[in-house]
Amino acid sequence: MNKKSFYVFTICENGKFYSYADAIQNCNNLVSIFAGIKNLYTANACDTRRQADEIARAWNDSYKQNGTYMFQ
Repeated sequence: MNKKSFYVFTICENGKFYSYADAIQNCNNLVSIFAGIKNLYTANACDTRRQADEIARAWNDSYKQNGTYMFQ
C-alpha cells in the first residue's frame, strides 16, 4: 500500500492567486512534480487531506477578500 502526503499548492499569475489541495504518493520525486506545476508560488505540506482542504479554502477566501483571487 502506497502512502500519500498532502500538500497545498498556490499558483500565482499576474499578481493573482489560487490555492488547491492535492495528494502525492510518497515514492514520487517531489522536485520533478513541483517543477512541473506551472506558476507554482508555494507548496506546503499538511498532515491530513482535511487540513490541506481547509487551508486551501481559507487562503482562497482571503484572496477573494483582498481582490487577488485568480478567478474573479
